[in-house]
Amino acid sequence: MSRFSLQVRTAWRLLRGLSRRSRRLRPTWARREAALEAAQLVSFDIFGTLLIQDPALRATLDTAMDTEIERALAAVGSEIPAPPEGWAFRLQQHRDELAAETTERPARPEVPRREVYAALFESHGARCEALTEALMQAELALHRRLTWPNPDILALLHAARTRGLRVIAISDSELGGAELQRLLQAHGIQGIDAIYASCEHAADKFHGDLFHRMLAAEGRAPGQCLHIGDRLTADVWAARWSGIAALRVPSVQEIVETPITEDAAYRVGHAVMGPIFVAWARLMMADVRRKDWQRLAFVARDGDLLREVLRQWLHARPTQPQPVLDYVHLSRRAVALAAAGRIDAAAMAAQQQIRAPGELLARTLAFHGLDAEATPAVQALDDPAFQGRVAEAARRQRALLTDYLHAERLGQDDTTALVDIGWRGSIQAALNRAFASQPGFHPLHGCYFGLWEAGCTLTATGLLGDSRRRRSLFEAAPWQAALLLEPLCRAAHGTVTGYVRDANGNLQPQLSGDSPAHQAERAQHRVTDALRQGVLDHVRAAARLTELAEPDARVRRRAQRRLLRLAHWPTKEEIAVFEHLVHTESHVPDWAPPLIAADRPAPWRAPRRWLAGLASPWRGGYVMATGGRALALAFLMLDALLLASPALQRHLQAWARRAAGL
Repeated sequence: MSRFSLQVRTAWRLLRGLSRRSRRLRPTWARREAALEAAQLVSFDIFGTLLIQDPALRATLDTAMDTEIERALAAVGSEIPAPPEGWAFRLQQHRDELAAETTERPARPEVPRREVYAALFESHGARCEALTEALMQAELALHRRLTWPNPDILALLHAARTRGLRVIAISDSELGGAELQRLLQAHGIQGIDAIYASCEHAADKFHGDLFHRMLAAEGRAPGQCLHIGDRLTADVWAARWSGIAALRVPSVQEIVETPITEDAAYRVGHAVMGPIFVAWARLMMADVRRKDWQRLAFVARDGDLLREVLRQWLHARPTQPQPVLDYVHLSRRAVALAAAGRIDAAAMAAQQQIRAPGELLARTLAFHGLDAEATPAVQALDDPAFQGRVAEAARRQRALLTDYLHAERLGQDDTTALVDIGWRGSIQAALNRAFASQPGFHPLHGCYFGLWEAGCTLTATGLLGDSRRRRSLFEAAPWQAALLLEPLCRAAHGTVTGYVRDANGNLQPQLSGDSPAHQAERAQHRVTDALRQGVLDHVRAAARLTELAEPDARVRRRAQRRLLRLAHWPTKEEIAVFEHLVHTESHVPDWAPPLIAADRPAPWRAPRRWLAGLASPWRGGYVMATGGRALALAFLMLDALLLASPALQRHLQAWARRAAGL
């Protein structure tokens, strides 16, 4: 299949799924009631459905059982020494051995915890049922403390009992049916006629075998049963493959209620942007664990909200690694000339790629920290006098930048990562290139919200999007939504333009002045502040509930879908919020266009004016606001085509400018 065909198919599947909304995944009470009417037996998943489970349960369980085993051994006067790697590690070893050595039940998914504890003591020459029972009691007590009943599902269970249906529970669990029954009863959940646990039946829900064994034991036909659970694969697809009707209910990790408020910006920040930043924090901490980052240096200005999001995440999850969260005053403008040492055709070409008005040379000089008025007219880039002035400015900037990096301890070890929103890793690349030959310099590592740079060779990670994984719509999602993310993430202070020494000789970052563009940014603060507050409130509410065991790829894809939907198919409320924001470039101080042009003609009534409106920074929002869903679908398909063919993108942009008379 060609790349274009693949992109079009991806776009169509995405939009088809969006059009269905969440109707199929979040059934209404009316649909649930109708499903109960057609069933004779109803089975409920336990963890995540009947019981809300703290995501920290597994980690807490392993840590707590270390202490409980020591306590149980001391109670019976045992002299079994604690293994140097800890009891939790030894328990995992025995769990794996029991699963592997079983020949009659190959690859059974779970091993009963009772068997694991017994094997642990037998390996030390001790057979003590009292010890095993004491540990099971301690484990159940911990489960009791870190789970709580789901009131919505209990109402559904009560409705099933009222209809006289047989009600059972079915769970992929290391706890047996008796232990699970005691746990449910401890929470006051009654009326469960039978419990089927995977560890007792050598079968799990995921592969469908546990459903088949349940049907055989109950003597029911698949069409007489209904299963209710929170996982799409193990609870819905597996049940349906077994012929059983299934309903998926949203897990608590998916539901963080947005407070009732009349502030649309806060609602959008909480309900729309919040889950995206939760996914970023989850993936950021996964990268911290994998690479053992001790310090995260968030880059000014767009790293401001990212740092605060991660601070809130770590506050809610104190058991995770706690890296130092610093804020460093770096920018493309502050490092460009110091790293390059000259202004050449490549620098001019790079500036031409930045969408902004003004004469190209003046923009290029401003970007590199040079005053266009104080620089004599340039006849050619290789003019010796011009390049001499550039080289002198580069030496001054490089000396100050070197001192700043030393003061901030950047490039001194391999335990620090630069964290930024993205998108091409230009700051990291410039610093690594400039100081590669300096003795003792350690190349900087980067962690980005999104990384979208063809042929990027940096030691860097694009957490929610990375073109090196695949050049696709999904990996491009953060880049597609970049102009919505940047105003939200940006700190209120001006852009870092360089470094100066104060009267005492201390090095200070030099910030851009109060330009018309900066005034336009300040004017939008009421909206951005409400958006940010909504995001942070969502992160605080959701951090403790986020499932850390979920695969990174699944977390990333869900966030990518949200970003693509927002970039190309925004709601009226989202358009009404983001239309108040502006797009700025720090080296063009007089330019701050709104994200969506104020003139929004219908494309079929005034096509020339409509094409001119495509100059809006947020094109997806402009297309949706003027042409609705049908045109948004066509525009997304076009984006898929342009991703596959950058050359076609350049030709099409040139044609659109000519057609619009620009």
